[in-house]
Amino acid sequence: MKLKIESFSAHDFKGSKRLGAKNKVRQRQFFFCWLGTFLHGNTLGEILPRIAARGQQWQHFGRSCPTFRGRFKLALMAKHPSDCDICRRIAQIQSGAHPAFLAEFPTGYAVLGDNQFFRGYTLFLCKHPAPDLEDLPRDLRFEFLREMALVSEAVANVVKPHKMNVESLGNLAPHLHFHLFPRQLSESEPTKPVWLVMPQGDEAEKYAFDAARDGELVRHLRGALEGQNGEI
Repeated sequence: MKLKIESFSAHDFKGSKRLGAKNKVRQRQFFFCWLGTFLHGNTLGEILPRIAARGQQWQHFGRSCPTFRGRFKLALMAKHPSDCDICRRIAQIQSGAHPAFLAEFPTGYAVLGDNQFFRGYTLFLCKHPAPDLEDLPRDLRFEFLREMALVSEAVANVVKPHKMNVESLGNLAPHLHFHLFPRQLSESEPTKPVWLVMPQGDEAEKYAFDAARDGELVRHLRGALEGQNGEI
């Protein structure tokens, strides 16, 4: 059903507030009339996808409001992209061409991160192209989390960090994956989030994965992950 009111203005809505608390129902009627004028005859189903396409703040709003999320999830939730960086990495692993591949688990792949500023930084990539944890069936979701924890444990056993930072973001690549960052007290700013500390641009190049330099680390991590695979 469309809401279409042509003789009502936002000024009238403001004036309705003066009716006071004794006439809440009337205020609601004024509000929905004003909303109808704003939509200019469009249904919510027609206008919401256009609004959602304008920015990710609507995606954030959809997540924070359960009622809104339930009704308009398809319009606002992140979708798995057709051009997916994580899928390319997985294809590279499956072809045997990924130089930083560490281990395969039933639900995902462990690979050393592209940037080794945080020594031992590892990614755990979900085999299923789901944008978020809640998009996985419950049993698969719990198994993926359990295997991610095993990968994190193996990285910690090899690198001996002061603290492990474990994050799942996916804002740029909405294909479920975890970042596992070993943190050391020897860092210049060990208490700051990794994304505020990790070098950028030319400075980051010196920490890019290097098969010759990082080969020994890869071998140690593969050995530790083989042991973790035995627990599955």
